[in-house]
Amino acid sequence: MIRESKLWSLHLLAGLCIVFLIGVHFGVMHLDEIFGFADVLSYQSVLSRGKTGFYLVVYSLLLGSAIYHGLYGLRNIIFELGFGRSLEKAVSIILLFGGIVSFIYGEYAIIVAFTL
Repeated sequence: MIRESKLWSLHLLAGLCIVFLIGVHFGVMHLDEIFGFADVLSYQSVLSRGKTGFYLVVYSLLLGSAIYHGLYGLRNIIFELGFGRSLEKAVSIILLFGGIVSFIYGEYAIIVAFTL
């Protein structure tokens, strides 16, 4: 039971992290004239953002938070169907593996953009 409450707390923390990071994204991408960012959609602007350490951290945190939040939520929805312990364990393992693979692939893309 303690384990589930820790996972649920991480789920909530990931949700808060997503809200904050989407707020950063919204500020940069949609309030560009107010904050003084120039031509945020140009290739050069996207490339230069991807090369900064700040966005490396922001993109990585957003990726990890979104994957965890989404897959943990999906796991709980599946568990609500009441399939039994063995299937729940299999679902948890499949979602964990899928999340790790997705994170590695996404992080690879972030690092490649950073090193361009």
